[in-house]
Amino acid sequence: MGRLKKFFQDIPRGIWLALLLLLAAALYDVWYRYQAPAASAQVGVIAPDGMSSSNPALSVWIDAAHEEGLLTEAVPVSNLISPSIWGSANGAHQNAMNNYRVLLLPDQILRQASVKLLKPLQDFVQHGGHVLVCFDAMTRPAAGDISSGRALLSDMVGIDYALFDSMGLNATSHGPVLGSDEDMTKLQIPPGKATPWPPSKTGQLAMTTYQYGFVSYPHYITKGSYSGHAWLTSPDGSLVLGEKTLGQGSVMFANLPLGDLKGRTDGLLLHAALKRIAEVAGIPTLAPTPDGIGGLVFNWHIDANSSLPALAEFDRRGFFSQGPFSIHITAGPDAHVKGDRAGMDLEHNPAMQQWVRRFVKRGDALGNHGGWIHDYFGQHVADGDRAEMKSLLIRNDEVVSKVAGRQIKEYSAPLGNQPQWVTQWIEDRGVLGYYFTGNTGMAPTRSYRDGELGAHKIWSFPILNLNQIASFEEALDNDMSPQYLSQWLVSIAEFSANTGTVRTFYSHPTGWPKYYDAIQIWFDRTKELAAEGRFRWYTMERIATFLNRREQVEWQEQDAGTQAHFSAAHKDSLNEMTWHLPKSRFARPIVVRGNAQVHETETAWTVIAGDGKTVAFDATINVSQP
Repeated sequence: MGRLKKFFQDIPRGIWLALLLLLAAALYDVWYRYQAPAASAQVGVIAPDGMSSSNPALSVWIDAAHEEGLLTEAVPVSNLISPSIWGSANGAHQNAMNNYRVLLLPDQILRQASVKLLKPLQDFVQHGGHVLVCFDAMTRPAAGDISSGRALLSDMVGIDYALFDSMGLNATSHGPVLGSDEDMTKLQIPPGKATPWPPSKTGQLAMTTYQYGFVSYPHYITKGSYSGHAWLTSPDGSLVLGEKTLGQGSVMFANLPLGDLKGRTDGLLLHAALKRIAEVAGIPTLAPTPDGIGGLVFNWHIDANSSLPALAEFDRRGFFSQGPFSIHITAGPDAHVKGDRAGMDLEHNPAMQQWVRRFVKRGDALGNHGGWIHDYFGQHVADGDRAEMKSLLIRNDEVVSKVAGRQIKEYSAPLGNQPQWVTQWIEDRGVLGYYFTGNTGMAPTRSYRDGELGAHKIWSFPILNLNQIASFEEALDNDMSPQYLSQWLVSIAEFSANTGTVRTFYSHPTGWPKYYDAIQIWFDRTKELAAEGRFRWYTMERIATFLNRREQVEWQEQDAGTQAHFSAAHKDSLNEMTWHLPKSRFARPIVVRGNAQVHETETAWTVIAGDGKTVAFDATINVSQP
């Protein structure tokens, strides 16, 4: 004992001081990790323990939230219900949940989540958190739990559903998704995606899709009165999307398999729900557009020599004063079948070659419209000879690239027929974005297909639809009046400007002639919006390049009392990156480091970064918001 005492007495005081400082730092680190506000995410996606974030049923939610500019991460169930190292189960889940403003309960992966999760979720909402319950989450009793004859979260959601004990197979149904024009607008459903539902006597709109019209969605039959706001319903009276206040927080119920739908190229409603709950929670977001300015991609598909007169008239009317546009070409001499000589024959067509050079000089983006023979390729690309299809793709790319004098980075599928192997093939060749007939109405997205994300780098550009049609030539086939079409074209431009997002409209030039006056009205409005600084024409290549840079941004929010500190970094430059801070929760931000400007909109503060690798800004939190 004496030797041990002498050992400690012989240690110099400087070393003692260093040891004490190290100990203090370690204790602070423990305190900070368990007590200080987390900066890693604002949104937690609850997942079964041990599930990898790469599991498609989980990653589809995380990817969608990231595309909406939300700091998001997966949260294992046990993190929310396990005892704390301090010995208090309630303290553990409360501490873990304090890291988030929103918790998402996805479809498909949480059907049998334990009843032990119920109390933490209720406490989270009561104290100001926001929860999105999706479809079948916690609808089946987990091992050891007893069925109550309805979904475990029915009381929290505010309505009874998943009534298998009493209704059996009749507990589920299919039908259109209905909502008012006002609510569809607030959910950022683009014009034309929801159109009047004929049987409705209340003027409701129903969700539609390209070529197929009204969509029938699966949902649970719901019973009882709902005290919240019913955003969407079904014709059988069931609640499809609802939101209600609970304590200091809120609960949103999506009575649709949102994740599964996005996994099968129908992701608009998942993104709409995420936008809405982020708005309610007052969450800052990283904008999906350069400088936060929305706009349109006007995607031309030029596949026949009959397009040349339309291009000349487009020019004569002065429409080339706007743009740039995404212009995709099928380059071969044939258009429909081999030997018909109705194609563009770009390789031997001086007039079209001159157009291509002009497009490049203007800054338009050139793309490949499939492979060499438009109709033949579109009809056979899925099940025809793979080697022949690849040879047609290569031949088209070689000619368009040669005439354009640059690598081609955009693509569109003839007849909308794009099997997954084509997506992977064009991604491998450096294509950044492609026209897509799935996920109609959405902003650019990484498209899951058959529940999987096959191509991880390339961006799809879903087209807008006006009920069953999407282009000028289809409007012509349906005898649509120029006045009606121009109203829609103006509305999609205004929608893009108002939401700060990008949408894609496509057409063949052969569909323009009847609608030049509609185009004039459309372009007059886009010119006005552009002059206001709220609208831009974009190309797929421009937006895909921006989105790839955006994915490399590392940013975080750290809250301390009534102050929020934001910091961001990029390995090259943060230029054009924009953050939206809701006015409902934040006072005007102050830039404390780096190059950025603060602007004001009706509902948010926008912080727009200039050139530079780092930026930081602070904002006071509105104390009335929990």
